[in-house]
Amino acid sequence: MFNKFYIMKKYFFILFLFLSSVAFSQTEKPITKGNMMVGGSLAFSSNDFKMYLFSLDASPSFGYFLFDNFAVGIDVPVKYMRIFQLNEYSLGVSPFVKYYANNGFFATVKYGEHFDRYISPLNMSMYDTRRFSLTTGVGYSYFIGNKVSLEGGLYHEYSKIRNSTSGSNNFSLRFGFQIFL
Repeated sequence: MFNKFYIMKKYFFILFLFLSSVAFSQTEKPITKGNMMVGGSLAFSSNDFKMYLFSLDASPSFGYFLFDNFAVGIDVPVKYMRIFQLNEYSLGVSPFVKYYANNGFFATVKYGEHFDRYISPLNMSMYDTRRFSLTTGVGYSYFIGNKVSLEGGLYHEYSKIRNSTSGSNNFSLRFGFQIFL
């Protein structure tokens, strides 16, 4: 019994060392002043509507490192959402700032302007809106080579339709990649 416990403890220690070395000895990170990044992400969302919801959100992006670890850029969010019999199509522009810590963690803030179109197939009605959003997020960027990283993060978005009295809160889990030039 003692030998099995000792062997299991030894394997957990080896696994811990391996995972630590993978997490903290990634390849040289290209997050330095003057570099650019091109990439994108996909989101699976949960929001504060209590209805049937299907949502697909993609955001191609471009960024430029003004300083080491600090980038500014722009996202172009494209979204399709279906709530019961209402379809929403959205296109936006979102400038962002993003800070990468040396261990791979990052934090980002975005401001977005979105143009939304709602179509109801039941009564064939359609209307357009314009809204703004403020998004904050934290995540982890895993560098799989000198120029490519895989990213995952948790985001909070507050959005409000122009001339409206109330807004909505969305939480999303986003997965993406970046290519560094």
